[in-house]
Amino acid sequence: MATALSIAKDKNKLVFIDTYASYCLPCKQMEKEFNHPAVAQYFNKNFVNIRVNMEKEKAIDYELEYQVVFLPTMIFVTPDGTVLSKLDRIAPANELLSVAKFFNDQHTSINNPAAAVATTSPAPHKPRPSQTKAVKKSEVIVEAQTKKSTSPPIRKPSPSVAKAIKPKVAEPKVEAPKPNTKTNTPSVITDDEEGTIVHIMGQDLDKLPPEILKKESYFRIQLMDGSHHKTVDKYLASQDDWSTDENIVFIHDFIYDARSDRFKFLIANRADFERVIGADRINQTINILVNKELERGYPRPDYDRAVELYGYTDRPQPVQKAQVYHLNNLYEAEKISDFIEFVEAIGVETIEDAATLCRYSSQKANKNTSRKNLKNCMALAEKAISSNPESAIFHLNKAQIAFLQKNSRVAKESAYAAKELAGDNKKVTQEIQALIEKISLL
Repeated sequence: MATALSIAKDKNKLVFIDTYASYCLPCKQMEKEFNHPAVAQYFNKNFVNIRVNMEKEKAIDYELEYQVVFLPTMIFVTPDGTVLSKLDRIAPANELLSVAKFFNDQHTSINNPAAAVATTSPAPHKPRPSQTKAVKKSEVIVEAQTKKSTSPPIRKPSPSVAKAIKPKVAEPKVEAPKPNTKTNTPSVITDDEEGTIVHIMGQDLDKLPPEILKKESYFRIQLMDGSHHKTVDKYLASQDDWSTDENIVFIHDFIYDARSDRFKFLIANRADFERVIGADRINQTINILVNKELERGYPRPDYDRAVELYGYTDRPQPVQKAQVYHLNNLYEAEKISDFIEFVEAIGVETIEDAATLCRYSSQKANKNTSRKNLKNCMALAEKAISSNPESAIFHLNKAQIAFLQKNSRVAKESAYAAKELAGDNKKVTQEIQALIEKISLL
């Protein structure tokens, strides 16, 4: 990261960090958004771009420095290391471009006012094919933690951009301070009704009273730079009783992660939260946070954690759902031996998930071609088809097992059934056609 910051300082550009992992489906969706010609052209021209594989050893430095909890997490950083904003969700190309233009324009106006470009400027012309390369996917080796910035805050975005990037909060909105570009004097907002300071940039949080910390928390969440977490923790540390109705509302507004103390407090005091917030909303909150960790959590939940998470929701059979979740993780990580071992440990006869049955029967058949094993695998393949007879993959699996059994009739029937169901899926169709050619040689 130190290298990227050095380049950013030299070129007077912001740094953009994209974190991802191979198992993260939303990360794969973001690949498509980054490949949008307008996005790729703008980021390549205006940012120092870093793409970090969070499954690599050095990713721990990014995790700690930028508090990466969910994937994908995209971070905008100034050349001196200040985090301007963090997005930990799928952002469509138009929103990503809008946010990038806003921060880049603000950076340009502060550092080079004469070259400033309004955030309402028209979209760039459609680039030539040679200009449509995706955002550069260079990985920068982390050398040291970045230093803390003393630069003034970024100005509040224009209404059209703010609508796209600002999260919803329960408290009334507080106007963001305008940066003082002439001096380092902190910007201040005062509350005329109460005569108290609502927000002071750079103030020592330990010296602020609880009522100001509370307002500070709602202000900082609008900055989208992650700074509100520290303020929320400071406010809650000042409270002897978290279970007051006021604090329950506050905690609910700032529950972000199912691994946090705030979430654990919600689970332990669920009845109180349901009384104050409402049972439907609390159930929805829990389901959202559980799904968020299961689908995008970093690091990915293991089997025991999955059992715990599914147990918090209102879904039936949490243990069985955790088993399927864990098996999917093993299979996608290509840990086939562990996948087979786990299936056999829990008992293949207990598995109802059709995709798991298909995967297990396919892998087991290829590992052991004895007549008895192939017969058992065929039974599992047929069980999967009975659950979903419209799946081309399931019929292809049956055809492959029949081919190993040297049963050309069943293999051919199943292969043609798979081909009919495959439709426009070229990859599956090619695999089916290759198998049909092999069957014809039996």
